[in-house]
Amino acid sequence: MKLFSVPAEGMENIRKHISSKYIYQVDTNGGGAILFDGYLKETSPHNYRKTIKDMEALCAFLRKHLVSGDVCEMYTCLDGEELEERDIELDKTITFNNCDMNDVEVNDRQLLVIKI
Repeated sequence: MKLFSVPAEGMENIRKHISSKYIYQVDTNGGGAILFDGYLKETSPHNYRKTIKDMEALCAFLRKHLVSGDVCEMYTCLDGEELEERDIELDKTITFNNCDMNDVEVNDRQLLVIKI
């Protein structure tokens, strides 16, 4: 997993989707996005498991660097889709204490709020 503190091109375009002061870009080691849903689970179980591991690595990073009460907003989109409208119906909030990644889906153009 790679975390970029200097916003990459287009990152400011997602400002309209989130309220967090800071924006970071997260890329997986394989260069893919952290997107996983029932379709991926059904059609490509191997890639689904890889993506779950990437999300678990991100969660481990957040647990290490954030404190109780902190919130991380994660907006997911493919390159070039930063200005597209997000799918508000997909927005979701999860809490670390009672989160099972097998019960979470992360879709394209979705806001996922992670509470610590």
